[in-house]
Amino acid sequence: MLKILFWLLLAINGVLFALGQGFSDRQAQRTEPQRLQRQLHPEQLILTPPAAPAASSAPDAPAPAAATPPAAVQNSQPTPIPASTPASAAVAVPVPPAPAPAAVASAAPPVSAPAAPEKLLACVDIGNFDPNEARAFRARLTAAKLHVTAAQRGVQEVGSYMVYIAAEDGREGAERRAAELRRLGMTDFYILPESAPLHDAISLGLFKTETAAKAYVGQLIAKGVRSARIVERNANSNKVAFRLRDLNAADQAGFATLVSAFPNQSRRDCSG
Repeated sequence: MLKILFWLLLAINGVLFALGQGFSDRQAQRTEPQRLQRQLHPEQLILTPPAAPAASSAPDAPAPAAATPPAAVQNSQPTPIPASTPASAAVAVPVPPAPAPAAVASAAPPVSAPAAPEKLLACVDIGNFDPNEARAFRARLTAAKLHVTAAQRGVQEVGSYMVYIAAEDGREGAERRAAELRRLGMTDFYILPESAPLHDAISLGLFKTETAAKAYVGQLIAKGVRSARIVERNANSNKVAFRLRDLNAADQAGFATLVSAFPNQSRRDCSG
């Protein structure tokens, strides 16, 4: 009997609960229709999950931006949030693009690089002119109207090459060296007098060319004479050269044209 009564009460409660739910929905539709009418575009609502806590290793890293669906981008007006929307729901609102930076009114004038200093030809010598050629060159140089002055200087020509043994211990040292040369079977030498620039040295021979002088030194080494040297002997000369300094670009062009008129004359750079 008690079991029948229990199940009967349970069935009555279920019927009453179902009737109450249906009545509540119909009552809400009759009494509060404005709530349903205010729910505009409910399909555009986006539920945003709660943000995850930032990792301890990168506290300043920005959170990735949520992708905006196409429907939210096309709607340029913000969507009202219904009163029944839960607190965790959010509406994606399109953000207008940032305006382009204003163009600069006037560009800054370009800064020109400093001009490179003009390259000068510091010093140049030309020629071994005899007196007649020197006068012709001087006339052409004046007509060229260069901005520099040419200095005329004498030219020392090599007359010969002397093979010699340098002096040691004055005249007595020269005599000892001469005795050693005689022991080696050499007789073609002489001791230079005190009036000579290389006084007390021993001259072993004079040669017209440097090549011949070097060949003779090789023969002396084969005989056991290893202290022989070569020196140039300048001859008296009436020839001259012209020296010009600090030629700018225009002067160098005019000077090159002038030199081309004297093809047999040599051009040499000078340091002093």
